[in-house]
Amino acid sequence: MTRGDEPINGPDEDVFDRARMAVAIACEIRRIDVFQGAVVGVLGPWGSGKTSLINLIRKELGKPPAVTVLDFNPWLFSGADQLVESFFIELSAQLRLKPGKLEVIANEFERYGEVVAPLRALPVVGTWIDAVRGAGQAFGKLHVSRRKGVAETRKRLADKLGDLNAPIIVVVDDVDRLSAAEIRDVFKLVRLTANFPNVLYLVAFDRARIERALAEDGLPGRDYLEKIIQAAYDIPEVPAALLVRQITLAMDEALEGLVDPGPFQEDRWPDIFAEVIRPLFRTMRDVRRYAASLRGTVQSLEGKIALVDVLGLEAVRVFLPDLFAAVARCREELTDPWRETFFNEREEQQRAESIKTLVAVPTGNRDVATALIRRLFPAALRHIENHRYGLESLREWQRERRVAHPDVLEYYLERVAGTSLQAFWGAEAAVQLLTDREEFDAYMRALDPAVREDTIGALEAYEGEFPVEAAEPASIVLLNLQPEIPERARGMFDFGSQLVVERVVLRLLRRLPTPEDVSRLVRSALPEIRTLSGRRTLLGLVGHDENAGHQLIDHGTSLELEASLRGEIRAANPEALAAEPELFRLLSWAKRTTEASEPRLELPTGTVLDCALLKGAVSEERSRYLGTRAVRAEKVLLWDGLVDLVGGEDAVRRIVDACREGDDPALIEAIELAEKYLNGWRPGRS
Repeated sequence: MTRGDEPINGPDEDVFDRARMAVAIACEIRRIDVFQGAVVGVLGPWGSGKTSLINLIRKELGKPPAVTVLDFNPWLFSGADQLVESFFIELSAQLRLKPGKLEVIANEFERYGEVVAPLRALPVVGTWIDAVRGAGQAFGKLHVSRRKGVAETRKRLADKLGDLNAPIIVVVDDVDRLSAAEIRDVFKLVRLTANFPNVLYLVAFDRARIERALAEDGLPGRDYLEKIIQAAYDIPEVPAALLVRQITLAMDEALEGLVDPGPFQEDRWPDIFAEVIRPLFRTMRDVRRYAASLRGTVQSLEGKIALVDVLGLEAVRVFLPDLFAAVARCREELTDPWRETFFNEREEQQRAESIKTLVAVPTGNRDVATALIRRLFPAALRHIENHRYGLESLREWQRERRVAHPDVLEYYLERVAGTSLQAFWGAEAAVQLLTDREEFDAYMRALDPAVREDTIGALEAYEGEFPVEAAEPASIVLLNLQPEIPERARGMFDFGSQLVVERVVLRLLRRLPTPEDVSRLVRSALPEIRTLSGRRTLLGLVGHDENAGHQLIDHGTSLELEASLRGEIRAANPEALAAEPELFRLLSWAKRTTEASEPRLELPTGTVLDCALLKGAVSEERSRYLGTRAVRAEKVLLWDGLVDLVGGEDAVRRIVDACREGDDPALIEAIELAEKYLNGWRPGRS
């Protein structure tokens, strides 16, 4: 299990080989002349392992001839009053647990503490005598009397200490955690009592922090320290290679046992580790802090995000919280790819400023911030290095579950999957079923209808993984499923479920190696597609229609299959045609492409077919006003095509009159539109 932020307690836990330093310091402590007391410092930055080193020194001092070691943690007490009183009471309590003469020393320590603490009159600690000001003449006399008692008690304690055969070591730790005022109080206390014979203070602290706290009235804190400390030992920096080893071991331990921590991209890992993660670690405390947070984060993400991205972002979250907050604020700027077609100079400048501000957030760590963009958010590189990534890259990032994709980053930050990401996960599972028509069909129909279209669209990201044998079963399922996809509001460039299905089917068909293979598939699949509209879609994809067909089969086969489909359309009864999901498109194609050698397309009469045809002619035009992102949608009729299909405006008027009795809202809308057109209205005219 991860140790958390706990110091080591013995040589068996000493991964940095600090035991040799501990032996040397312990030997020096035994040799120091403590006739008038002494102070030894263990110096190192916060988290560098000072407590661990002291624990190792303690082990050495416990070896024969053992030295008495007491502990005082000033962080447990607050205020100068409590500090003085607690210091002597704590030491006396610990001494009573020791054998021999030390119980006598304990009593003297306790007496001295009782005499000193109420007076607040320790030399050098000027702030501790505030309580006596203005207390009156009677209290002044008592104060003088008490001071006399302090001197006598102090002498008696010093005599008893001088009789000891070995010194008492008082360890003062956690000074780094104190406020500046409390730090000054602790060092004044040490200075006051440091000249007791046979008492040696072993004090652990961060030199820079203590010097700042002790600097007063123009007196440098360093000068103050030099008057107190007889010997100081700096903890050496952790060797870089050893720290790297500890970081990776901590990661392995934190992730051990997790079923799916997420995909690990080995090609990206060295750069992310070297440029984003490693620079943020300086001490073992850093390692432990990181490891303590890592497991919970990875576990909560359930393997949905690339592990190397999570490892990098977690390091930023733990050690550079301001930069992490900036990432959350700039999620759009970090993940929006380059779109030359929709370039907006003003927006691009604003995004560039946001990214430059983000890089400047972590003072002293700009290289890490820049590397974070380069390695995790490459879409934003164009703002600092003029390196552009487009929409194709965005699909790749989604497939690889990288935070470079906006949906993946949003999930990392919020732990809530939006519709788009749910669809992507659905597609990821669906890819495994493409070759089994029944299972793929059952899986797609079991999806929430609200995400079904997006799931189909997300299959495009896996184009390179489509098995050849999946082309036929998957195409049949998708073309049969398309009419059942619910309608929804569309954006400016959202062209609907028909195009979404067509794009995926086309990519499936392109996996086949030859036109002959595609022809065999089409002949086999056509009877399995339930609607004539679906069959027309398949033929349109593989055929030779100008600006539409992709010529995946030879021209002769295309003409043959299209003629056969037109024959099916002519033979269909009105009720069957009326049920077609793309009736208007289907009939318009049949009429437009009928060969001279074929019978003409005669539309059967009947209210059901007429009403379906009128509704099918309704379309939607979307536009955007200049200077705004709002999309305006306007319902229109495909008027010219409708007039041509039914044989003139009089025929349209007949259809409108025949359909008036219906109460279908879509039909009512189509009738109202048709009447406007019949009266001369056209889109764009007032």
